[in-house]
Amino acid sequence: MSEERSANEAAGAEAPRGMLPIWFWIGAILIVYGLIVFGLGLARLGRPAGATVLAATNPGLWWGGIMLVTGLVFFVVSMRGMKRGAGTGEGASASSSASTTTTTSTSTLE
Repeated sequence: MSEERSANEAAGAEAPRGMLPIWFWIGAILIVYGLIVFGLGLARLGRPAGATVLAATNPGLWWGGIMLVTGLVFFVVSMRGMKRGAGTGEGASASSSASTTTTTSTSTLE
């Protein structure tokens, strides 16, 4: 019995805690890129439009703003998901690793 507990504790210690979802990283990248593009759009705001057809619409400002807002949405949603699933996610992974460890230890005893 104590061997099972120590094996379960070892399996729980090896499981990665606090892993961030992919949407967190996508949101972070979009925020960084959005800030860069939006900043460059602001820097070019006072300059006369070039030979490009739609240069007067300031696409850098629009696309930078769109990327920034989208990144913030992804970031906030992933943070809420991490807070909401913090208690349930670890327990589920710990119980599944515990059942795997128990199955493995019983098969080696036979």
